[in-house]
Amino acid sequence: MRYISWFPNPDCEAVDAFTVNWQFFFYAFPPFNMVGRVLEKIVDDKATGILVVPNWPSQPWYPLFHRLRNSEVMIIPAKIDLLICPYNFRSYPLLASLSVMVAVLSNKV
Repeated sequence: MRYISWFPNPDCEAVDAFTVNWQFFFYAFPPFNMVGRVLEKIVDDKATGILVVPNWPSQPWYPLFHRLRNSEVMIIPAKIDLLICPYNFRSYPLLASLSVMVAVLSNKV
């Protein structure tokens, strides 16, 4: 499996996804504070891939997510084990009100 890591890892193809061109079909579930930057990267690189983001209509990046989508949006509703921290096995603090959206996004012209 090819992947790009946030931190150096002997098995990863690169470190820091924002330093490479996304000319490949990607899957990303970015930290919530980086969703806007990921959407900008999709636009800049004319990339296509699967993106998982919180279903937060009030966020400034929300309209861009929908403009770039190339598929139906799948909504995954909140449930107790939706997001678990791999380090301490705690649930995400806002889990009771959090659902996530999954869609194929593309900026191919």
